[in-house]
Amino acid sequence: MLAMSIAEIISRVRESLKSLSSTEIKKLSREKFVEVLGIDPKQIPLEDRMEIAKTLYNEFRHVISYRWLSDKLSMSLRDVQKAIKGEEEGEKEPLPKLSPDVVAEAIKLFREGRIRNPNDLVLELRIGLDEAEQLFKRIAENEKAVSITVIEATQKLDRILKDISKRSEKIEELVKTIKSINIENLKKEIDSVLKEIENAIEKHREELKKSYLNMINELEERVQSFSKEVEKLYTTINSIHLHLEALGMYIETFLDLIKKIKDLDEKAKSLEKNMIELSKRVERIEAHLKIKHQIKHPAQPHNLRNT
Repeated sequence: MLAMSIAEIISRVRESLKSLSSTEIKKLSREKFVEVLGIDPKQIPLEDRMEIAKTLYNEFRHVISYRWLSDKLSMSLRDVQKAIKGEEEGEKEPLPKLSPDVVAEAIKLFREGRIRNPNDLVLELRIGLDEAEQLFKRIAENEKAVSITVIEATQKLDRILKDISKRSEKIEELVKTIKSINIENLKKEIDSVLKEIENAIEKHREELKKSYLNMINELEERVQSFSKEVEKLYTTINSIHLHLEALGMYIETFLDLIKKIKDLDEKAKSLEKNMIELSKRVERIEAHLKIKHQIKHPAQPHNLRNT
């Protein structure tokens, strides 16, 4: 079973090929085509491969050939031709029973161009017209399938020859240019340029040497200055380290002090709470004593106090 339908496979291949240039399609390897197809063509039934071949050829016939389809879809040229031309043209009528010598002679005559139609076969080989028609049709179809490969190879060879011709023209032009150069004069010019370079080097040799020595001295002075700066930096770092240690001790003392202050604050809050509670108890006691006093010494009427 295929993971995708043939319609999906065809659609996928068409979209992928449309995204490529004509040159890229022609140079597409079978491995890349299998990646685009998503499955090895050998796992696809022949009739489905024929459908794929027909669809691709109809849409990309200006780029791809029978040979291209045969290679990419693992099909014979005969099956590719049958797929593209249709079932009727692809079907072959059984040949009449003719001797191998007669068939071989017919193929030879066809290739030599001595027969142009079935009637010529009747005249040359003395066979019946029906037999001649079927034999001529079969030979013509087979020779056409073979000629496709020959034509493609010829076209490729022609392109190579044209490319070689262009390169040959460039090489000939280069040879003419080289021949037009006077080797002796060129050698003299090269020697003159080399002599000028040697003189310039010799002239500036002492200047370059002085510049080099000055640069070395300046570099040594900078290294010494840098070393002093590094020593100062180390001294400063050590001093900072000592200050940091002292600061750490101060911080520890300060943290202890903060902790003690927090403890005192907690004790003060607790004492304040106790004082409030004690004040409330005193108020309750005073109120209780006041009530007891009133009970023991009740208030007398006003007129009795005046008697």
